[in-house]
Amino acid sequence: MIQASRRASGLTLIELIIVVAIIGILAAIAVPTYSNYVARAQFSEALSLVSGVKTAVADAYQGRDDLDGIDNGVGSIPAASATTGTYVENVVVADGIITATFKADSALDGKTMTLIPTINKDALAWQCTTTAPPAKTPSTCNEATPNNIGSDTVPITD
Repeated sequence: MIQASRRASGLTLIELIIVVAIIGILAAIAVPTYSNYVARAQFSEALSLVSGVKTAVADAYQGRDDLDGIDNGVGSIPAASATTGTYVENVVVADGIITATFKADSALDGKTMTLIPTINKDALAWQCTTTAPPAKTPSTCNEATPNNIGSDTVPITD
């Protein structure tokens, strides 16, 4: 009698458990990384929205040589509620300081980004700070590097 050798095909239970564990570990690493990526993308919307406001603040400053009183509605600076986006609730300007507040349904839930102007020779330089965690912000604007005075300047011409 010839005995046929039978080989089982497929994976054993232990092999399946190992595969599931590896997938779980990879997911545990990927989800927070993706969450931070989404938050940085949402943060970039605020930077984009305030770029026009920075120019309007610089224009208003050029006409008065003083940052006091440069608020929403002065010159070409839009009202706070007029500058909104998908993730940005409003952009407030007070004495030349620009603050963007993120919506509650964004990854940056209620956090703010603030651009503080400083007079730097013939230009306004902007220092970017935020209440968001550094992992969720671009490297040019986070609490770990608050002294970005020279990172973005708007020239002032007479």
